[in-house]
Amino acid sequence: MANQQAECAALSAKHRHLENLVRELRRDNTELREQIARVNDEAEDENSLAESDKHTRAQSLQVSQ
Repeated sequence: MANQQAECAALSAKHRHLENLVRELRRDNTELREQIARVNDEAEDENSLAESDKHTRAQSLQVSQ
């Protein structure tokens, strides 16, 4: 009986540990998704700025000619 109780306690501890790991992984996953979204937003902003720079340069070339 004592052996079963020890085994049950060990399994419960392992289960709690695995639940904590899953919780940490979900939190990390959320953080990584947020970081990816920020990087994508920054890249889109840079691309749109680059496109507007092309337009501005083209206009300045037309004016100078």
